[in-house]
Amino acid sequence: MDTERTRLIEKFVKTRHLSVPEREIVGAIDAKEIIDIVTRIVQSEGKYPAHFDPEKGFHGTVLYREGGKYIVRTKVESGVVQFGEIERRIYESLTDAVTYTVSKIFSTQLDGVPVRW
Repeated sequence: MDTERTRLIEKFVKTRHLSVPEREIVGAIDAKEIIDIVTRIVQSEGKYPAHFDPEKGFHGTVLYREGGKYIVRTKVESGVVQFGEIERRIYESLTDAVTYTVSKIFSTQLDGVPVRW
């Protein structure tokens, strides 16, 4: 795989953003590429996105390891600086948790970057 493209996909998975020229280099991304990167992040950091704190206020979806299980939580803003949980899923399998998380966050495209399932 092209190293510049690989570097940009890593950046995209971590920041969820690419510039227009970067998007042109990357093109469409296979969901498997994203799943592999998110899996590595969870294995090393214990959560994805790595900067999210699942116990603090956040808007979006976070995956984290707790004991021997993987928790996927989705919260939305429910008031000024208040966040309500709308979904919590518990997985035994990291692969299943990551696949669900990637489908939820990236869907079929994010920030103008197509995701192929």
